[in-house]
Amino acid sequence: MLKIWANASVNIEVAARLIEDFFRKSNFSVRQKRSDSNAIIDASNNVDKASFLIRIHNAENSFEVEFAPKEPISLRYFGNLLSTFGGGPFVLKRLRSEEAAVKIESEFWIYVSELVEEIRSVSKLK
Repeated sequence: MLKIWANASVNIEVAARLIEDFFRKSNFSVRQKRSDSNAIIDASNNVDKASFLIRIHNAENSFEVEFAPKEPISLRYFGNLLSTFGGGPFVLKRLRSEEAAVKIESEFWIYVSELVEEIRSVSKLK
């Protein structure tokens, strides 16, 4: 999912660091690659088997954040077939992983929205 905030000037270093902190507080291991106007955060959690790529882009007059699962959700298509042949526990484990991923994504967007609004209000005070 990609969200764009128009008329938002956000310091990409600060935003990337705070997004990293969000994932670390949720027990994810985090790696980051950054350039002047872009950052890519790779977050993974071995317990929930959830991993995500977060792309951050700071354009001239907008701020963009993309949140994407790293793995395709293939068991959704083959789950019934797998459970028929004794793969039920694997399907259940994958469903729990997907539930955790949906929860993290929901919390992530709330956090980023609040982060952008806070940065906007601070920059207006300057």
